[in-house]
Amino acid sequence: MNNNSLNKAKKVKNDEFYTQHSDIEKEIINYKDFLKDKIVYCNCDSPEFSNFYKYFLNNFKTLKIKKLFTTYLNNKEKSYLTEVYKENNQIVKKIIKIKNRLF
Repeated sequence: MNNNSLNKAKKVKNDEFYTQHSDIEKEIINYKDFLKDKIVYCNCDSPEFSNFYKYFLNNFKTLKIKKLFTTYLNNKEKSYLTEVYKENNQIVKKIIKIKNRLF
């Protein structure tokens, strides 16, 4: 992302910048052995838009992650927890709605 994009975003008050998938991949590859059988938690604005969540979900089997969790908390709208795990050699994804209060 270049400086022009940042300046334009500042003018329109749009500060939503997400880490690029390619940058995540370059970094996470260094931790591949460490992530095996680990539980990964992504505290993100929304898993639907989080490139970290997308990366871990798409590479769940390759990285041999035990579980993947994300939370999306919003006082005005929906709040939920996602849980991803392997069961019977299949990837299972659960979405658990949370009432608009802390756990």
